[in-house]
Amino acid sequence: TAVLEAFRCGRFYVYRKGKERSRLTRWGICSKNGLALSGEQAIWMPSSELVVGVEAEGEVEVKGDVIRNGSLWRSFSGAPPMTLSLPLPKPDIAGNRDVYRVVIKGGGDIVTNPIFWTIRSIRSFSRSTVP
Repeated sequence: TAVLEAFRCGRFYVYRKGKERSRLTRWGICSKNGLALSGEQAIWMPSSELVVGVEAEGEVEVKGDVIRNGSLWRSFSGAPPMTLSLPLPKPDIAGNRDVYRVVIKGGGDIVTNPIFWTIRSIRSFSRSTVP
């Protein structure tokens, strides 16, 4: 049932096996309201951050792209384990939402499900812990 719930809520990522094995350890938007994960929607707040964490077996370098609204927003690279905290800008247009996803190559390929970032008021997040 936990696996089916993760699929239903969009809390998973796609992984294509590589020579070395990498895995996503953190993927969310952290704010004073809590944590939004893949498939969830977060309310814009100053000082909110997009958090990305990667681990890998063996020695491998990973390269990642953070996609915002279908366009490259930020790139990163390095040797895992690594965790990035990227300050988020205010969504482009009031009432609309920004969409973030990440693509990571190295130790296999990882493609996340999106996280939605909005100015509109929504219910509190279902989680209250920071990754």
